[in-house]
Amino acid sequence: RDLRAIEQLFAQAERNLAADHRLAETLRRSNNILLTMFASGTTRFDPDMRAPRHISRSALNPMSEQLTPLATPISASDAALPPARLAKNADGVGILKITPDKDGIVRSAPLVLDHFGALHPSSALLGAATSLNISPREISISRDGLIKLGNLTLDASNALSLRPHFRDKRAITTVSAASLLNGSTKAESFRNRIVIIGATDTNARHFATPAASFMAPVEIMAQTIA
Repeated sequence: RDLRAIEQLFAQAERNLAADHRLAETLRRSNNILLTMFASGTTRFDPDMRAPRHISRSALNPMSEQLTPLATPISASDAALPPARLAKNADGVGILKITPDKDGIVRSAPLVLDHFGALHPSSALLGAATSLNISPREISISRDGLIKLGNLTLDASNALSLRPHFRDKRAITTVSAASLLNGSTKAESFRNRIVIIGATDTNARHFATPAASFMAPVEIMAQTIA
């Protein structure tokens, strides 16, 4: 029985590796898919650690002058790194960190975070930049926290964070994975759109925002980009 159980474990491991390989190959071929590192604020990390190359390539250029104290970014060095095989083949890796106020309501969203001493874009900022064909190295920040994204200037003077105009969840189109699998939603409907994949069901962690009592992290990201 023990030998059979071990054989089953190895067989499952081989299937998992094959699935990761297929996903990595899909990321490489697509050339327009971003991954997200979720920073929970609870994970312990080594302060002397440095981000691997497949993560740091998504970082912004170092600033020539120091940020003002008010604009100092929030730390996200506890962000969970995606599997290296996937990150190396993705078009970039952003960070998602939810920052509720003291009353538990999320009113702001970090656009740039401190990731082991580097300025790293949030997934929302990286997604918006990618949609405009702007690389992370082309995003600039003034010392008082103004973020320049092409011809667009964002006021992120408070901890390099933006206060999104939160709207009702119905303002963002949501499509279930099941509707894609059964063909009721056509892939063509996503052409030339920013698509965010994530859980929104009752089992996902939710946060309160000015527009809704329960909003999933992926919905907060969508509201930030919008």
